[in-house]
Amino acid sequence: MPGNKQGLEEGDTREEAETYLRSLAPEGFDVVIDATGAGNVLAHSLPLVRDGGTLMVYGMADEDTLI
Repeated sequence: MPGNKQGLEEGDTREEAETYLRSLAPEGFDVVIDATGAGNVLAHSLPLVRDGGTLMVYGMADEDTLI
């Protein structure tokens, strides 16, 4: 992320978001909550959870959604 920007902003790429989140928790987060139910969000949320952590899926995904 260019400059001295802190946090995420609308328009940041997925890669920028993942880099920023990894800088906050290099080993992953204890708990990650997905309240969207979107398959692509679920797929990108799982790698952010540390070993032994929890992924809480609160949103409703379509029946045919695979992660």
